[in-house]
Amino acid sequence: DKKKCEKYLKKVDKRIDAILAECDEADEREEGQPSHIEMEEELKDKKELKAKVKKIFGKLEEEGGKSTNTTDSECTRINSTQGTHAGYNTQAVVDEKQGLIVASDVVSENNDLSQFANQIDQANETLGKKCETACADSGYADTDELEKIDKQEIKVIVPSQRQASKKEPKPFNKANFRYDREKDCYTCPQENQLRYSHFDKRKNHKVYAFVLNPEGIQ
Repeated sequence: DKKKCEKYLKKVDKRIDAILAECDEADEREEGQPSHIEMEEELKDKKELKAKVKKIFGKLEEEGGKSTNTTDSECTRINSTQGTHAGYNTQAVVDEKQGLIVASDVVSENNDLSQFANQIDQANETLGKKCETACADSGYADTDELEKIDKQEIKVIVPSQRQASKKEPKPFNKANFRYDREKDCYTCPQENQLRYSHFDKRKNHKVYAFVLNPEGIQ
C-alpha cells in the first residue's frame, strides 16, 4: 500500500546514499577491488528496486487506490463472508436453454457493477447473434450498464439491490399479534392466545406464553 511504498522509498534512498558515500571512499583506493565491485552491484539493485517501488506508487496514485497486488494484476481484494482477501472476480455467461458457457472472463474489479454489458456483448459475439433475454443477480444492477443492453432491444431481468435485500415477512413477527388490553393477552396469527406469564426484571418487560396442558388443550 501507499504507506509501505513511502517507507520502502525512504529506506532505499537512505541505503543508496550510504552506498554512494562508500563508493566515494573506495574511489580513493584502487578500483576493481572486490569490495568496490560488490558495492556497485548493490547500488544497481537498489536503484532497480527504487524504480519498481516508484512505479507501484505511481499506479496507486493513478488508480486512487490504497493497495495493489504487485504479483498478479488480475488478482484483487475480494469481500466475502470470510472477510477481505486476495482473489479473482470470475465472470461467466450461460445459455439457459443449452446449459453451455458462452462467455467467461477474469476481471480485476472487486464487484460486478460494471460487468453486465461487457459480458452480454461477449456472449452475443460468441453466439453470433443477440440474445433475447439477459438475466443476472442484483450484483449487476447498475443503471448505465443495464441501459446499454436495453438499447440493443434485449429484455433485461435484473433485480435492484433494494428488491434483492427484501426479506420474506416473518409470520410470527410481533406486528402480527393482536393485543387485548382488557384480558392482557395476545392472539398469535394461528389464533392461539398468549397469556401473561411473568415480568422479566433483567430485560425489563412482560413475558407472555402459550401453554399446553398434558391433554394438548390450552
